[in-house]
Amino acid sequence: MRSFRLILIPLVLLTAPAFGQKTWKPWIVADGGPVWGGYEATGDVRLQGGMKINGWLIGAGASYDPYRFHTLPIYVQGRKMFGNGKSKPFILGSLGANIILEEDQNGTNVITPFVAPWSQPNYQYTNGIYAEGGIGWAFRTTKKWGFNLSFSYTHKTNTEKYESRMWAGNNETETTTSENKYLMNRLSIRIGVSL
Repeated sequence: MRSFRLILIPLVLLTAPAFGQKTWKPWIVADGGPVWGGYEATGDVRLQGGMKINGWLIGAGASYDPYRFHTLPIYVQGRKMFGNGKSKPFILGSLGANIILEEDQNGTNVITPFVAPWSQPNYQYTNGIYAEGGIGWAFRTTKKWGFNLSFSYTHKTNTEKYESRMWAGNNETETTTSENKYLMNRLSIRIGVSL
């Protein structure tokens, strides 16, 4: 219970200034760009939106992220804009679920010592967590349209479990189960359009 209060109190104190404004306004940002990590360089595309008030943008979003595994992160996002001009720096944070789009793969159960003394494994994938923190700059070009440039550190997880049978001799097989937990930490640069 104490750790819950340690999270809740700063969250309330940080967002309290947002409620002094009288009107909430909608916001939408569509962005994408390259993503780099230890596995490969890819890219992602995202769409997020919500309501803004006093420089606080609170909402939700979804992304297509093919880094290592094809996933669909769905998250809540908060942004804080600084300044009053047409170009403003901002910070952002996102937290949500990383929904894996990989299909479970059922391998063969045929085991023969003469052709292949093992079976193809059965793969099962489990969803994970998506988190992001970053900074950026928003450029307002007209009253309704603008552009964003952001730099983020993103983290996504998922689990791969597989079962395989191996030839143990004398017409016997042995089943083994393995589980891999993937923690994918990446850096990204994104360019977006905002309403």
